[in-house]
Amino acid sequence: MKHITTRTPTRTPQQCSIRLESPMMDTLTRKLDHFTTLSDEEKKALVGTVARTRTLNPDEDLVREGEPPTECHLVVDGVLCRYKLPSEGKRQIVGFLIAGDLCDLCGFLMGRTDHSVGALTSATVAVI
Repeated sequence: MKHITTRTPTRTPQQCSIRLESPMMDTLTRKLDHFTTLSDEEKKALVGTVARTRTLNPDEDLVREGEPPTECHLVVDGVLCRYKLPSEGKRQIVGFLIAGDLCDLCGFLMGRTDHSVGALTSATVAVI
């Protein structure tokens, strides 16, 4: 699987071209609505966390096991998977990720990932 790493600074809501009513923000707010109700101010703050979007091809890696994460990703569209590569070399899928899922929050917070994340289909992720 291919892997590309780039870094773009966080934007303010005024600098970001993503609107509150965009499909990307709707995906995130619908997911968060399962846990709590967000005010308009909180939703605006979320817009500022999206630095850019990235498109993945099937079988392209987003995160590799053991690498120090530099970004956190929100699945906007497509299907991704969390996987490990045991010593036998066959990919072992340990979880699936769909629109609204944060891909690598735990690894980002812990400073290291214990699994890889790759696209199973064409996918779009928001870098936050």
